[in-house]
Amino acid sequence: MTLPAADEVECWVIGDVMLDVYVRGAVTRRSPGASSPIVDVAAVERRLGGAANVAHNLAKLGARVHLFGVCGRDRSADALRGALAHAGIGFTLALDERPTTTKTRVLDGARQLLRIDDESVDPISPSARDELHRAMDQHRAPDVVIVSDYDKGVVQPETLHHVLSLRPRPLLVVDPKRSSLTRFRGFDFATPNHLEATRAAGCTVPTLFKPVSLERLLRQFEGPLLITRGAEGMALVESHESVVFQPHVARAVVDVTGAGDSAIAAFALALVSGRAPVEAMRLANVCAGVAVTYAGTYAVSRAELLSAWATRDARVGARL
Repeated sequence: MTLPAADEVECWVIGDVMLDVYVRGAVTRRSPGASSPIVDVAAVERRLGGAANVAHNLAKLGARVHLFGVCGRDRSADALRGALAHAGIGFTLALDERPTTTKTRVLDGARQLLRIDDESVDPISPSARDELHRAMDQHRAPDVVIVSDYDKGVVQPETLHHVLSLRPRPLLVVDPKRSSLTRFRGFDFATPNHLEATRAAGCTVPTLFKPVSLERLLRQFEGPLLITRGAEGMALVESHESVVFQPHVARAVVDVTGAGDSAIAAFALALVSGRAPVEAMRLANVCAGVAVTYAGTYAVSRAELLSAWATRDARVGARL
């Protein structure tokens, strides 16, 4: 398995950027008044999340990346910019009157006690949207565009139309968090997880891969789907009669947070390097298998991915 050289691929990531904050400590006592746990903080860690995590994975896998998103005028935005610059990711973050999407997890050792979300899910302002479009017009057309849609307001029909009008036309891949895939018609691939796919198909998880459910999905998107299935692996759906399943490959699952971001990054890079969709799925599956062995969002490096591909154990090797 090969991936394109670092200086050969230009990638754009467009979508909902996030800052993931981990407050780590230990609970040794409880508050007398409310009987709630008191966390003695040992460390605070900030990581790239959402579309920013997709961009981070692409950069670690060797691509040139530019990230387009929106942030607020707050300290989280400053931390986000610093983390992107440290990771070597080019970025355009349009300012808007909204908080920077920040997810703060409070941990007692490895156990999550609480998650605090500071965000807006309203559509971004027309001025912020237009700023992103102008920035896209000023950059060289990419080889691949990944739209990372967490339904936080950035991915609007006008921006999708702008992406579809790019010339020369890049490979277009979307990770949708919507109850319908219709708005993404014209893209080459969509990568919903199994819960998102069942919601879009209007079915239950056990019936997702029945022909009638797949037909509903394919009528909406009008293109092939890579459905990520957590512990069940992945499935490539090219028609209601053509489904290829790939089993999960991780030896130990620590945290599934951000695994879909790792998967779409590897999948898109494999496709743009000329790999067939089935082989791209297998690489994405291995990449996600590496990501879930780490706590929190994690960007898998090129060396880690190729090593995992080369040394995958005999139990799954025959099926990869």
